[in-house]
Amino acid sequence: AAARDHRAVLADGDRQVLDAALAALSDKGLFDGDALAAAEAALAPLEAAVARAGGAPVRRWTEQGDGYLVGGTEAGRRIGCVRDELRAFLRLAFRVVDYLEAHDQLARRVSGVPGPKR
Repeated sequence: AAARDHRAVLADGDRQVLDAALAALSDKGLFDGDALAAAEAALAPLEAAVARAGGAPVRRWTEQGDGYLVGGTEAGRRIGCVRDELRAFLRLAFRVVDYLEAHDQLARRVSGVPGPKR
C-alpha cells in the first residue's frame, strides 16, 4: 500500500527497482529467498532516493512526551514511508522464513526417530 501511495515521487530508475522487487514477491511468493533478496536489494536505492529528496523528517519529543517532526522534505517523507514499510515487511518475512526452515528441519528429524512400540 505504501508503494502504491507514494511510488509517484520516486525517480524512474528507483521506481523500476521497487516494482521489480514487488513483482518478484508477487510471482515467486512472499517467502521465496530470491524474491526476498530482490526486495532487500531495493532498500539501498530507496535510502539514496530519500537522501536525494532532501531527507526524511526525524521524530523528536518534547519534555512532555509529545512527538513532532524536524527537517526533511515531503518527498523524502513519502519515499521514507516506502522504505520503512519494505524494511518492516522484510524483518517479518525473514522471521517467517526462519520459522519455516526450523519447522522443516524438526519434521525431518522427527520423521527419522522411531515412535513408541505398540
